[in-house]
Amino acid sequence: MRALARLLLIGAAVLIVATLAASRQASPAPVPPTATVTATTTAVPITRVVPAEGGVYIEGLVGRSRILNPLAAPANQPDEDVASLVFSGLTRRDDNGHIVPDLAERWQVSADTTMYTFTLRMGLLWHDGEPVTADDVVYTIQALQSDEFSPAPWLMDLWKGVSAIKLDRQTVRLTLPQPYAPFLQYTTLGLLPAHILAGRGDAGRDVYDTLPLGTGPYRLRERSDERIVLEAFSGYRGPTPMIPRLEFRYFADTPAAIAALRAGKVSAVADLTLDQAESLEKETGIRVYWARRAGQTLIVFNLSLPFFDDSSVRRALQMAIDRQALVQTALNGKATVSQGIYLSTSWVNSAPPKAGTADMYAAESLLAGAGWIDSDKDGVREKNGVKFEFGLLTSDDPARVRVAEEIARAWTRLGAAVEVQVTTPQALLQDYLKPRRFEAVLVGVVGIPDDPDPYEMWHSSQRGADGLNFSGFASQPADEILEEARRSGDTARRKELYAQFQDILTDQVPAIVLYEPMFAFAVSNKVQAVRLSSITEPGDRFRHLSEWYMTTRTVTMPN
Repeated sequence: MRALARLLLIGAAVLIVATLAASRQASPAPVPPTATVTATTTAVPITRVVPAEGGVYIEGLVGRSRILNPLAAPANQPDEDVASLVFSGLTRRDDNGHIVPDLAERWQVSADTTMYTFTLRMGLLWHDGEPVTADDVVYTIQALQSDEFSPAPWLMDLWKGVSAIKLDRQTVRLTLPQPYAPFLQYTTLGLLPAHILAGRGDAGRDVYDTLPLGTGPYRLRERSDERIVLEAFSGYRGPTPMIPRLEFRYFADTPAAIAALRAGKVSAVADLTLDQAESLEKETGIRVYWARRAGQTLIVFNLSLPFFDDSSVRRALQMAIDRQALVQTALNGKATVSQGIYLSTSWVNSAPPKAGTADMYAAESLLAGAGWIDSDKDGVREKNGVKFEFGLLTSDDPARVRVAEEIARAWTRLGAAVEVQVTTPQALLQDYLKPRRFEAVLVGVVGIPDDPDPYEMWHSSQRGADGLNFSGFASQPADEILEEARRSGDTARRKELYAQFQDILTDQVPAIVLYEPMFAFAVSNKVQAVRLSSITEPGDRFRHLSEWYMTTRTVTMPN
C-alpha cells in the first residue's frame, strides 16, 4: 500500500507540474504565493480470510457401536473413539503422552503410592447443565467394581479393591489396596453422572444407554445403528470448537470406509495400515497425517523351545537384523527405530542402547560358539542332528509381512531355515499367542502408557494363558526389580530400577524390539488446521479438534 500511495503521489506531482506549465503559457501572471495544491488518496481496505464456526465433520468408523459409556467403551474401538469426545476423566494425556489435569485441577499422592487425593475444578458441568461433584467420582468407581455397566475386564481388575471417599463437594480420596506408582495413567477414564444413575437401577441405566451424557466438548445428539451425531457443548470449560457438529458413520471394514472417503461421503478415516495410507497420499483432495504411536513392534521368542532356550542364539538372531535398514526398506521410513525396551519418549529413558546396524560376523561367531554349525554345507546350521529351522509367525497386514520376510532373509544368510507364517490378527492372539503355539512371532503392542510398567509382559507370574508374558521369560532378579518399581514413589529410584531391568533384557533377549510404528489419519482437504501429536489411544487424534475448521469468513483489518 505504501508503494502504491507513493506512485499515486508521484503521478499527482507530475500532473501538477504539467498544469502549471500550461498555465504559464496561457497567461504570464505569476501564481499568488498563497496558493496551494493538495494531493489525496483513498485508503484501500485490507481484508483477510479467517476460520469461521460451521460445517459438519463426518468420519468413517470401522465396526459398530455397542455400549457407549466410558467404562465399556475401551473394549470396542468405535465406542472408545466417540467416548473420547463425550466424556472426560480426572486427568488426560498431553501432546507427549504425559498425564496432566482435566476435571481435576490438582492431586496429591502419598509417599507409599496408595493414596491419591483429587480436587475437582470449580464450575464443571454435565451436558444437562448439572454440576460435576465428588459424588460422580465415587459413583463411577463403584460402578467399575460391579458389572452394571459391562466394564472392560482389565478395568475391573485394575480398579478392584480401590476405595473412593468423598471429602467434600470438590474433593475425593482414592485408596489402593497395595502400592501402585503408575496408577495415575489410568485416571483418564471418563466419569458417569451420579445424579442420573445412582439409585435408579435398570431403568436409569436403560435411559442412559439410549442417550448418554458426559462432560466432554461434544454431547450426543442422535444415535442409530448406522451413525452417531454429536454437537458442541456450550458449557464445556475448554475452547469452543470451530466445527459445531460431528457425525460418525459405521462401516464393515476399512476398505469400505476408504471408498466412502474417496467418494466424498465422509471427511476422514483413521488408524490406517501403512499401505492404505500411502495409497491415499496419491489422491487429490485428501491429506494423510502421520504421528508417532505409543507402541512397539517386536519379535517374541518362545523360550520353551530348544532353539531359543540359549540366550547366545537369541543375541545372534538380534545381531543379524539391521533395524534401520528394515524401517527404510519394508516401511518406507514410516517408523522410528526402537532404542530399547521403552518408548523413546518415555521419562524412563536415560541413556538407552543404540540400535546399530547388523553385525553378521559377530552373529555367526555366537551361533558357532553355541554349537550350531553347518556341517553338511547345505546352508542350514544344525546341532546334535537338529536343523536350525523354525517359523516366524505374523499377522496378514502387508507391511508386517514385508518386515517378517526381510528378517527371514537376514536369518537365512545367518544359516537358519525360516518359514514366514501368516494369519489374521484375531487368530494370532487367540489361536497362537494365548496358548503359546508359536516358535517366533512378530507382533505389535500399542497403547503403551508414558509410565510403562513392564510387569505384565515380563514378570514370571504372567506366563500363564491369561498373562501377557508370551515368551515365558523368568528371572528372579528381574521380578524383584519390577515389583519394587511398581511400589516405589521415588521417581529417581524407579528410573534406576527400570534401567537395571533393561540391562537384564538386553543381555537375555527374550524378544527383539524393532521399531515404534506410526499412526495414519486420512482427512479431506475440506477440513483444515488438523494436527496430530503423540497417539497413545486412537481417540487422541481429537486432542486438537477445537482448532480444526471447515468454513471461513472474510474480515476487514484496520489500515
